[in-house]
Amino acid sequence: MALVISSLPSGAMHVIPSLIPEAVLGTKEPSEKARAAAFDLIVAMGRKMNEGGVVQRSMMDGMDEDSPSEGLWSFVCTITGS
Repeated sequence: MALVISSLPSGAMHVIPSLIPEAVLGTKEPSEKARAAAFDLIVAMGRKMNEGGVVQRSMMDGMDEDSPSEGLWSFVCTITGS
């Protein structure tokens, strides 16, 4: 999954926020391989967001405006309720 994220075009950044909850849950798995894959996915999402682009919020459920992809941490906190 981390490879898929790294090849996402900058116009498809709206996919990342929908994957964050699953990646966070994956870090709590008992399997070491599953945890490692989840951490790799979170790192890949952070690197992709750091490259820039636009999160098309209109393509996400309940959102209606676009924003720069500058807040991976903001997305994580919002989605996980932190």
